[in-house]
Amino acid sequence: MLAAAFKTGPTSLFSDGNNELCGSAPAPCVIFQTTRDSGVTWSRHVVPVPATATGPMVAADPSKPGHFAVAVGMNGNTQFDVYETRDSGQSWSKPVTVTEDASKRKSYPWLNYSPTGVPGLMWRSIQAPPSPPPAPSGPSAPGAAAGRLSFGNQQPLPYNIWAAVSRDGGATFSEPLKVSAADSPAGRPGAAGDDYSNIVLDRDYAYVGWPDWRPGERQGFFRAIPLSEFKAKR
Repeated sequence: MLAAAFKTGPTSLFSDGNNELCGSAPAPCVIFQTTRDSGVTWSRHVVPVPATATGPMVAADPSKPGHFAVAVGMNGNTQFDVYETRDSGQSWSKPVTVTEDASKRKSYPWLNYSPTGVPGLMWRSIQAPPSPPPAPSGPSAPGAAAGRLSFGNQQPLPYNIWAAVSRDGGATFSEPLKVSAADSPAGRPGAAGDDYSNIVLDRDYAYVGWPDWRPGERQGFFRAIPLSEFKAKR
Protein backbone atom coordinates (compact mmCIF):
# COMPACT_ATOMS: atom_id res chain seq x y z
CA MET A 1 0.00 0.00 0.00
CA LEU A 2 1.30 3.44 -0.99
CA ALA A 3 0.29 6.62 0.87
CA ALA A 4 0.54 10.38 0.35
CA ALA A 5 -0.53 13.49 2.24
CA PHE A 6 -1.04 17.04 1.01
CA LYS A 7 -2.80 20.28 1.88
CA THR A 8 -5.50 21.50 -0.48
CA GLY A 9 -5.80 25.03 -1.78
CA PRO A 10 -8.42 27.44 -0.43
CA THR A 11 -10.49 27.52 -3.62
CA SER A 12 -14.20 27.30 -2.87
CA LEU A 13 -16.10 25.06 -5.24
CA PHE A 14 -19.34 24.92 -3.27
CA SER A 15 -21.55 27.49 -1.60
CA ASP A 16 -20.57 26.27 1.87
CA GLY A 17 -16.96 27.35 1.29
CA ASN A 18 -15.46 23.86 1.06
CA ASN A 19 -13.51 22.48 -1.84
CA GLU A 20 -14.25 19.15 -3.46
CA LEU A 21 -11.60 17.07 -1.69
CA CYS A 22 -12.39 18.45 1.79
CA GLY A 23 -16.03 17.37 1.65
CA SER A 24 -17.78 18.73 4.74
CA ALA A 25 -14.49 19.83 6.38
CA PRO A 26 -13.47 23.50 6.17
CA ALA A 27 -11.05 24.34 3.37
CA PRO A 28 -8.13 24.29 3.13
CA CYS A 29 -7.68 20.83 4.65
CA VAL A 30 -5.04 18.08 4.81
CA ILE A 31 -5.78 14.97 2.74
CA PHE A 32 -4.33 11.53 3.46
CA GLN A 33 -4.71 9.02 0.64
CA THR A 34 -3.73 5.41 0.00
CA THR A 35 -3.62 3.20 -3.08
CA ARG A 36 -3.45 -0.57 -3.45
CA ASP A 37 -3.15 -0.59 -7.26
CA SER A 38 -0.07 1.60 -7.89
CA GLY A 39 -2.06 4.81 -8.09
CA VAL A 40 -4.88 3.74 -10.43
CA THR A 41 -7.42 4.39 -7.65
CA TRP A 42 -7.11 6.19 -4.31
CA SER A 43 -8.91 6.09 -0.98
CA ARG A 44 -8.94 9.60 0.51
CA HIS A 45 -9.54 10.79 4.07
CA VAL A 46 -9.38 14.23 5.70
CA VAL A 47 -6.86 14.43 8.55
CA PRO A 48 -8.44 16.38 11.45
CA VAL A 49 -5.80 19.12 11.59
CA PRO A 50 -6.40 22.90 11.90
CA ALA A 51 -6.58 24.88 8.67
CA THR A 52 -3.40 26.72 9.74
CA ALA A 53 -1.34 23.51 9.56
CA THR A 54 1.54 23.53 7.05
CA GLY A 55 3.71 21.09 5.13
CA PRO A 56 2.16 17.67 5.88
CA MET A 57 4.59 14.74 5.94
CA VAL A 58 3.58 11.08 5.89
CA ALA A 59 5.39 7.89 6.93
CA ALA A 60 4.31 4.23 6.90
CA ASP A 61 5.01 1.73 9.67
CA PRO A 62 6.42 -1.33 7.84
CA SER A 63 5.70 -3.56 10.84
CA LYS A 64 1.93 -2.92 11.00
CA PRO A 65 -0.22 -2.68 7.83
CA GLY A 66 -2.56 0.30 7.94
CA HIS A 67 -0.43 2.17 10.52
CA PHE A 68 0.71 5.60 9.30
CA ALA A 69 1.84 8.90 10.82
CA VAL A 70 1.21 12.39 9.47
CA ALA A 71 3.13 15.37 10.88
CA VAL A 72 2.27 19.03 10.24
CA GLY A 73 3.84 22.35 11.20
CA MET A 74 1.82 24.45 13.63
CA ASN A 75 1.92 27.89 15.29
CA GLY A 76 4.02 29.51 12.60
CA ASN A 77 6.13 26.35 12.17
CA THR A 78 7.44 26.56 15.74
CA GLN A 79 6.21 23.04 16.55
CA PHE A 80 5.10 19.80 14.90
CA ASP A 81 1.85 17.99 15.61
CA VAL A 82 2.00 14.26 14.83
CA TYR A 83 -1.19 12.29 14.14
CA GLU A 84 -1.38 8.53 13.66
CA THR A 85 -3.89 6.19 12.10
CA ARG A 86 -4.07 2.42 12.53
CA ASP A 87 -6.84 1.85 9.98
CA SER A 88 -5.39 3.51 6.84
CA GLY A 89 -6.90 6.91 7.57
CA GLN A 90 -10.44 6.12 8.67
CA SER A 91 -9.72 7.35 12.22
CA TRP A 92 -6.94 9.41 13.76
CA SER A 93 -5.32 9.84 17.16
CA LYS A 94 -5.11 13.12 18.99
CA PRO A 95 -1.99 15.07 18.01
CA VAL A 96 1.32 14.71 19.85
CA THR A 97 3.31 17.96 19.91
CA VAL A 98 7.06 17.85 19.23
CA THR A 99 9.37 20.87 19.64
CA GLU A 100 12.60 21.73 21.41
CA ASP A 101 11.73 25.44 21.69
CA ALA A 102 8.31 26.81 20.76
CA SER A 103 9.78 30.30 20.23
CA LYS A 104 11.95 29.19 17.29
CA ARG A 105 10.81 28.49 13.76
CA LYS A 106 11.45 25.05 12.29
CA SER A 107 12.22 24.14 8.67
CA TYR A 108 13.10 21.20 6.40
CA PRO A 109 11.73 18.40 8.61
CA TRP A 110 11.67 14.70 7.76
CA LEU A 111 9.56 11.84 9.18
CA ASN A 112 10.30 8.12 8.94
CA TYR A 113 9.76 4.72 10.61
CA SER A 114 12.22 1.99 11.55
CA PRO A 115 11.56 -1.61 10.41
CA THR A 116 10.23 -2.33 13.91
CA GLY A 117 7.76 0.58 13.98
CA VAL A 118 9.78 3.32 15.74
CA PRO A 119 8.93 6.71 14.16
CA GLY A 120 11.57 9.42 14.06
CA LEU A 121 11.35 13.13 13.23
CA MET A 122 14.23 15.51 12.46
CA TRP A 123 14.21 19.25 11.75
CA ARG A 124 16.23 22.45 11.56
CA SER A 125 15.67 25.00 14.33
CA ILE A 126 16.29 28.55 13.12
CA GLN A 127 18.44 30.55 15.57
CA ALA A 128 17.22 34.13 15.68
CA PRO A 129 19.93 36.83 15.81
CA PRO A 130 20.41 38.92 18.98
CA SER A 131 18.69 41.86 17.29
CA PRO A 132 16.65 42.05 14.07
CA PRO A 133 18.87 42.76 11.04
CA PRO A 134 17.93 45.73 8.86
CA ALA A 135 15.38 44.78 6.22
CA PRO A 136 16.86 44.80 2.69
CA SER A 137 15.22 46.93 0.07
CA GLY A 138 15.08 47.07 -3.69
CA PRO A 139 14.26 44.46 -6.34
CA SER A 140 17.59 42.66 -5.90
CA ALA A 141 17.52 42.52 -2.10
CA PRO A 142 19.61 39.59 -0.85
CA GLY A 143 17.76 36.79 0.85
CA ALA A 144 14.61 37.15 -1.23
CA ALA A 145 15.07 33.67 -2.66
CA ALA A 146 16.29 31.99 0.52
CA GLY A 147 13.01 30.13 1.00
CA ARG A 148 12.36 28.56 4.38
CA LEU A 149 15.75 29.65 5.72
CA SER A 150 14.74 33.32 6.04
CA PHE A 151 12.13 35.40 7.80
CA GLY A 152 10.34 37.20 4.99
CA ASN A 153 12.93 39.12 2.99
CA GLN A 154 15.60 39.10 5.70
CA GLN A 155 18.94 37.38 5.37
CA PRO A 156 19.13 33.61 6.02
CA LEU A 157 19.80 32.80 9.67
CA PRO A 158 21.95 30.26 11.55
CA TYR A 159 20.33 26.98 12.52
CA ASN A 160 20.94 23.73 14.36
CA ILE A 161 19.55 20.22 13.97
CA TRP A 162 17.23 18.28 16.30
CA ALA A 163 15.50 14.91 16.30
CA ALA A 164 13.01 12.94 18.40
CA VAL A 165 11.75 9.35 18.30
CA SER A 166 8.76 7.48 19.68
CA ARG A 167 9.21 4.14 21.45
CA ASP A 168 5.45 3.46 21.59
CA GLY A 169 4.56 3.75 17.90
CA GLY A 170 3.74 7.46 17.97
CA ALA A 171 1.65 7.80 21.16
CA THR A 172 4.44 9.85 22.78
CA PHE A 173 7.78 11.23 21.60
CA SER A 174 11.11 11.49 23.37
CA GLU A 175 12.71 14.67 24.57
CA PRO A 176 14.17 16.34 21.46
CA LEU A 177 17.87 15.57 21.06
CA LYS A 178 20.28 18.12 19.60
CA VAL A 179 21.99 16.38 16.69
CA SER A 180 24.46 19.01 15.47
CA ALA A 181 27.48 19.82 17.66
CA ALA A 182 27.28 23.54 16.83
CA ASP A 183 25.14 25.97 14.89
CA SER A 184 25.47 26.11 11.14
CA PRO A 185 26.15 29.67 10.00
CA ALA A 186 23.54 31.34 7.86
CA GLY A 187 23.49 30.00 4.33
CA ARG A 188 24.46 32.00 1.30
CA PRO A 189 21.59 34.27 0.18
CA GLY A 190 19.75 32.64 -2.69
CA ALA A 191 20.96 29.11 -1.85
CA ALA A 192 17.44 27.74 -1.58
CA GLY A 193 16.44 24.09 -1.45
CA ASP A 194 17.62 21.14 0.59
CA ASP A 195 18.38 17.64 -0.70
CA TYR A 196 20.33 16.73 2.45
CA SER A 197 17.91 16.72 5.42
CA ASN A 198 16.70 13.21 6.24
CA ILE A 199 16.28 10.67 9.01
CA VAL A 200 16.47 6.89 8.56
CA LEU A 201 16.10 4.38 11.39
CA ASP A 202 16.99 0.73 11.92
CA ARG A 203 16.55 -1.45 15.01
CA ASP A 204 19.28 0.30 16.98
CA TYR A 205 20.13 3.67 15.44
CA ALA A 206 18.69 6.87 13.99
CA TYR A 207 20.76 8.15 11.06
CA VAL A 208 20.40 11.91 10.46
CA GLY A 209 21.78 13.89 7.53
CA TRP A 210 21.68 17.66 7.01
CA PRO A 211 23.43 20.53 5.17
CA ASP A 212 25.87 22.63 7.18
CA TRP A 213 27.81 25.81 6.35
CA ARG A 214 30.52 25.48 9.02
CA PRO A 215 33.17 24.39 6.45
CA GLY A 216 32.69 27.74 4.65
CA GLU A 217 30.41 26.30 2.00
CA ARG A 218 27.37 24.05 2.17
CA GLN A 219 28.38 20.44 2.84
CA GLY A 220 26.53 17.33 3.89
CA PHE A 221 26.83 16.31 7.55
CA PHE A 222 25.83 12.96 9.09
CA ARG A 223 25.38 11.46 12.54
CA ALA A 224 24.41 7.95 13.69
CA ILE A 225 22.60 8.12 17.06
CA PRO A 226 21.86 5.06 19.21
CA LEU A 227 18.14 4.97 19.95
CA SER A 228 19.07 4.59 23.61
CA GLU A 229 20.29 8.22 23.61
CA PHE A 230 16.72 9.48 23.13
CA LYS A 231 15.33 9.96 26.61
CA ALA A 232 11.68 9.75 27.65
CA LYS A 233 9.94 13.09 28.01
CA ARG A 234 9.81 14.28 31.60
